[in-house]
Amino acid sequence: MTTHLLSEQRENGIITDGQGYGLQGMREIVEHIRQTELGQELTLPELYRLGYFAWNTWNRDLAELTEERLAEIQIAENDSFVGEYNTPAEFAEELSFEYGLVDSQFADNVVIDWAATYDSQFQYDYSHETLRGYDNGELFFFSFFWSNNA
Repeated sequence: MTTHLLSEQRENGIITDGQGYGLQGMREIVEHIRQTELGQELTLPELYRLGYFAWNTWNRDLAELTEERLAEIQIAENDSFVGEYNTPAEFAEELSFEYGLVDSQFADNVVIDWAATYDSQFQYDYSHETLRGYDNGELFFFSFFWSNNA
């Protein structure tokens, strides 16, 4: 990203995805959640996880995004959340070892393209979103993964 775009993000509170596209309306949802009792209990990554999940699944009418509805969305988000990883390749590697798809002795003796593994095997069962932006003047970067089968 250029310095100009980062400056614009900071000034306008724009949140972008991994490709640099602005997620219109997400800032408003995050700020709405932050003002709730639930939002005040969340860490910054949890706030943005819930904000993104609500942004992606909710009709964006903030008046109807009540504490009760937020609690329901949080349960659904928690049920499908897998983790935060730096890259899809890192996620594919950890998942492969966790589920015993790859033996550590085997992996020590071959080169595995974990990015290609994610693209060919995991991207259909897991959703990945990278969020970038500023929160209270501080730059953030989160890379979240959710199961599509939860």
